[in-house]
Amino acid sequence: MTELETTAPPSDTGRLANPRTLGLVLLAHLVLWTLVPTLVSPNLPLDVVEALAWGREWELGYAKHPPLSAWMAEAMTMVLGRQAWGMYLLSSLCVTGAIALVYATARRFVDPTRAMVSALLLEGIYYHNFTTPEFNVNICIMPALAGMAYALVRGLTSRNVGWWALSGVCAGLAVLGKYTAAMMIGPVVLITLLHPDLRRCFRGPGPYVGLLVGGLVMTPHLWWIDQSSGQTLGYATARAGVETVQWYDHAVRPLGFTAKMIGVSLPMLVLAWPLMQNKGKKVLDTLSRAQLEAEASAAVLSPSARCWLIRTLALGGLASFFLMALVTGWKIRTMWAGPMFLFMGLLLMHARPITLSPIALRRFGRLFVTLFLLTPIGYAGMVLLQPISGEAKRVHFPGHELAHTVSDAWHTRYDRPLPIAAGEIWVASCVGYYAPDRPTAYLNVDPAGAAWCDDERLNREGGVLLHVLYKKLPVDAPPDEQWADWERRFPHLQRQDRLILQQQTLFGDPKPAVIDWAIIPPADMTN
Repeated sequence: MTELETTAPPSDTGRLANPRTLGLVLLAHLVLWTLVPTLVSPNLPLDVVEALAWGREWELGYAKHPPLSAWMAEAMTMVLGRQAWGMYLLSSLCVTGAIALVYATARRFVDPTRAMVSALLLEGIYYHNFTTPEFNVNICIMPALAGMAYALVRGLTSRNVGWWALSGVCAGLAVLGKYTAAMMIGPVVLITLLHPDLRRCFRGPGPYVGLLVGGLVMTPHLWWIDQSSGQTLGYATARAGVETVQWYDHAVRPLGFTAKMIGVSLPMLVLAWPLMQNKGKKVLDTLSRAQLEAEASAAVLSPSARCWLIRTLALGGLASFFLMALVTGWKIRTMWAGPMFLFMGLLLMHARPITLSPIALRRFGRLFVTLFLLTPIGYAGMVLLQPISGEAKRVHFPGHELAHTVSDAWHTRYDRPLPIAAGEIWVASCVGYYAPDRPTAYLNVDPAGAAWCDDERLNREGGVLLHVLYKKLPVDAPPDEQWADWERRFPHLQRQDRLILQQQTLFGDPKPAVIDWAIIPPADMTN
């Protein structure tokens, strides 16, 4: 471990060493990133309404992903009702919970001040703020991965098998959120096997209990994968562009991934820069000297083991993605690596000489507050001003108006709840969420993408069928050729007048949303 360097007296570091400071920062993050998107986004984002369409059905797996994000979204809806702010709150809870667990983990390696800075630096990562209003599988696994790491460290430094069991639970939940969680979990397991000091843990029952518990958590979904013939795995490989790999992709794609990851890290590095201006003084922080000495005397892990464990937690996931791109030539989407930055701040605090002088701390504080406030302001500005360009974002879509329009038309004909909303993922999910009856969403009108529904059920129970006109076509364009197939599959289909709905914007005049739609009457009403 690098010698800690500071010239600051206890009074200067006390504020950063106090966990209450982090608590206030995380509370502010929670409030800002729940309130701002609620105020500026009339419609929930795509990933959110799609997760809600999945979660309504409580399946063990879905066409694109394992089930955890859908279950979490639906659970939040059950608790708070259909409140848009509840989805933004859920996402913010995942991020702030993960940061809190990172701080708790960092406290096992560094003094309180550096642990605090390790956590605060995470506000400089794009995936911990700007993208979080769109709750999705990448966000839902953040607290699970952070919890896995914390419980693992506690298990390695104690004989308590319970920590190993908890680590297994968190690892299993992370994989239930998204398979890419294995990109961090795998290297962590590997380093415990390869490092001689860490490998000693396998002499006890802890690691085996953790592996067993993690396997049990994943077992129901593994059964689902078998029953679905690996549907989610097929989707993942398709997204990675497996079928279009060229020989040069083995070099271009890993280099491109690396460049993007460096770009994502830059704001965090800018935040950390004032603390890295080493002046050559090498004295321990007097505030934490006694604590550090006590921890060092009781430490179970050697300095080498601690160093390698931190490196693996911080870089193992990113290195795994890089190697995957290098070996396979697959296109690694940058958002997949979002959860892999959680321990990057700890790596900086542990591996670099850090100056905690009053001047450095003040500069860090000013930069942190500036970035902390600018990110939600920037997000709000992007959402509000984007329509001036003539192109609305999905969050401007009139989903609420569309859902109530088609629902009202259904109820004027039939004295029963609207059972099914069928159509492309976006429009079917929006109607499925915003319609008062909250109908089942028959995504893409394809049982492969919505195993809980099929043509026979739609013909039997009835529902609405929707199709969004491609945005570049004029509003009076003829009906899409897709309707010929739908008229064959649903012989009692009743076409309705085309809907032209204005986007929900404060500025600009983007092209309206144009929706062709039809009502499919229930079978007992067609005689």
